[in-house]
Amino acid sequence: MKKFLLIMFIFLGAVLVGMQASGWRVSDTGTQYNPPYHSADEAQADDQPDGEERPVPSGMPILGESAYLTEKQFQAMDEWRKAAVERAREHPEQVFYCGPADEKVVALTFDDGPDAVITPEVLDVLRDYGVKASFFFKGNRVMKYRSVVRRALDEGHLVLSHAYSHQELDKMSADEIGREIIAAEEALWEVTGQRPAMLRPPFGAVNGDVIRESAQHGYRLILWSIDTLDWSHKDRCHIARNVLDNVRNGDIILMHSDEDKGETAAALPLIIEGLKKAGYEMVTLDRMLGLEAYQEQN
Repeated sequence: MKKFLLIMFIFLGAVLVGMQASGWRVSDTGTQYNPPYHSADEAQADDQPDGEERPVPSGMPILGESAYLTEKQFQAMDEWRKAAVERAREHPEQVFYCGPADEKVVALTFDDGPDAVITPEVLDVLRDYGVKASFFFKGNRVMKYRSVVRRALDEGHLVLSHAYSHQELDKMSADEIGREIIAAEEALWEVTGQRPAMLRPPFGAVNGDVIRESAQHGYRLILWSIDTLDWSHKDRCHIARNVLDNVRNGDIILMHSDEDKGETAAALPLIIEGLKKAGYEMVTLDRMLGLEAYQEQN
């Protein structure tokens, strides 16, 4: 009996060591998984041959929570997150939801602008802190708020596409998807003189047709790895916590800058100060992903 107990003790010890090496941790609150690629120091310790692309973490979970989601909303969000990670794994040259883990950088991104109030407030904060961000603007709002769009570009931010009418592209035909992409592109071209090469599909809605049509029109799809859920829990402290409690190297952080996102604008100084204190650099998506933000002009 003593011999059996000794063998079981040795076996369990080996299992625990293996779990810890793989990122698993046993605590008072239960068994948790901490992916080992979160640390910049650990990532840089791996030898990377010169000239090779930096690896994008495979399977990095999408984080962010809100107590105000219904059970149905939570389940839909959870299913979407798992599908988004899989899409990025299946289409590594076309679908991105996070950046490489070998640098302590993150990307702040804002959807659903431009508008007359919140987007300018966000731009004011970014200017005051000397931070550059990436904006995915709705094509059908670009002409109405062209001065805001132009300001974002002139101040060094990326001005990218959020399609034209903010509909779920995965529920459209291939031709309809193409028209959404082109209409937004033309509006942005008229105001900025640039044709984006990055598209964030509204609601993150992606299927095979969206992937094919975006590629055909010269776009890569950009999703996110941290969701502030600022549309659900509109509280500046909660929005900031969703970022600062979850941040990892290579995170693409989703926020919004439309009319009812005053708490997002108010959270932004907290987020920037917290990220800087933690040693993170905030960069634009082209810098993080090593991709062109705009298409070549003919």
